[in-house]
Amino acid sequence: MIKITVTGSQWIDGSGWDYTEDLDPLVIETMDDLKEAAQLYAAEFAKGYTSSAGSDYELRFYSPEDEYLDSPLCKVWLSDAIPMAERCLKALREYDGGNEWGDIISGSDEWPLDEAAMQEADPAVESDIAIFTDGSRIAWHAIKHEWVVMP
Repeated sequence: MIKITVTGSQWIDGSGWDYTEDLDPLVIETMDDLKEAAQLYAAEFAKGYTSSAGSDYELRFYSPEDEYLDSPLCKVWLSDAIPMAERCLKALREYDGGNEWGDIISGSDEWPLDEAAMQEADPAVESDIAIFTDGSRIAWHAIKHEWVVMP
């Protein structure tokens, strides 16, 4: 087992780094597992993290031998760790207008749609499912009258 040191740093647009904090370590079997494990760590961490506008959060993963934390083995921005469907759903929940599909779902460069997958999943173009380029997706839940993330 290898214990990887993890730190997190808050980035504020226009200001730079706000703070850095030590986080729970990541334990992996081999160094070959690091990149995938770091992504999973970041995705789990992101579930409990609330970002503010104009900010992001970077996780850095260090070798046990890197005593002074000079050279991270890898870095993951939380904005990249959160699936597009989750980010889109958050925007939908904050939206007040009347054109969710046009203004939020298909109108953002942050979560581009996978047009080929969309055509296959929604050949009638009913706009009740959105599949994003990262493979995540949301669908309209007719009974609940809301968009939901699909597994």
